[in-house]
Amino acid sequence: MTLKKPKIIILIGYGEESETFKRSRPLWLKYIEKYDVDFFLNTVSEDLDRDSVEEFSNEIRVGIRGLGVHTKNSSSYGHNYNWSASEREKFLHRRIRTFEYLLNKEKDPFWVFGTTITSAISFVRLKKFLSKFDCNGFFGGAPIFMDIPYSDNKFVMISGASTTMSSDIVKLTVERANSYDWNCLDDVWNSIVLSDTARTPLMRFDFTDQNIGTNDVNKNQILGALNSGYFHFRVKSGNPSRRQDIDPIIIEEIFNSIEAMEKSEIDLDIYTRWQSWALSFSGRGIYLLDPVM
Repeated sequence: MTLKKPKIIILIGYGEESETFKRSRPLWLKYIEKYDVDFFLNTVSEDLDRDSVEEFSNEIRVGIRGLGVHTKNSSSYGHNYNWSASEREKFLHRRIRTFEYLLNKEKDPFWVFGTTITSAISFVRLKKFLSKFDCNGFFGGAPIFMDIPYSDNKFVMISGASTTMSSDIVKLTVERANSYDWNCLDDVWNSIVLSDTARTPLMRFDFTDQNIGTNDVNKNQILGALNSGYFHFRVKSGNPSRRQDIDPIIIEEIFNSIEAMEKSEIDLDIYTRWQSWALSFSGRGIYLLDPVM
C-alpha cells in the first residue's frame, strides 16, 4: 500500500491595507490555479464573531468582532508599512484561529507553508523539497538573528514571510497560545512560543531596494537564483510610494520565470543544493539551528 503524502497548505496573510497587496493578489491566483493545492488567503472580518472562522474558495476568513480592534480606516501599514499595535493583535488572533481551524479540519498530518502576498514560489519545487522530510517536528524558514539584551547571543526568529511548519508544530503553537504576551508581531511571537524548537534554515531570495535594478538585471537575478535551487522569492522595495508600481512587476516576472522553468526542468536536485547551503550557513556542519546562538 502506498502511503499518502502529507498535503501542503499554502497560507498567505492578506488584507487590503495597501495597493501593492491588491495588485499582487491576481498574480498568485493565476499561478496557483494550475495546481491541485490547498491555497488560502488568510483574512479577517468585522462581520464575524471573534470565535468564527469561515472557508471560501482560496480564502480562510477569521472573525474579529468583539476583539476590540478594527480594520476599517485604521491601517498604519497602508501609509507607512509599519503595523500598529491593534493590527499586530488582529493578525496574531487570525493566526491562532486559523491554526485551530486547520487542526480540526485535517485528519492526517499536513504542512503549512506561510508567506506573504508579495512573495512568489515554485510549488513544484516546494512539493519536491518537503517530500524529503518527515512531516513531524519541523519548524523552518528564512532565519533572522535578533539581538538579545545584555547578551552576546542571538535569538533565531523565523520570518513570517517564509515559515514552514509540520502539523504537530502547528498544534504545539495553539496549545501555547495563551502562555505568551501577544504584544508583538505574529512571526516574532511564534518564534518565541517555539523557543525550545530547533529551526531548519530555508533558502529565500530577497528583492530589496539594494538589489532591484533594470528589468534585465532583475530577470538575470531571478534566473540565477532558480539555477541555484531557490524556490521562494520575496519582493519588498523600501519606499512606500514606489512599492505598488515596482513590486508587482517583479513578482509577475518571477512567476513567469518559474512557470518557464517548471515546463523545462527535468530533475534539478533542490534538496542537495539546499544541503550545501544549509551546512555552510549553520557554521556547525549540521542542518538545524538552535533557537539561541
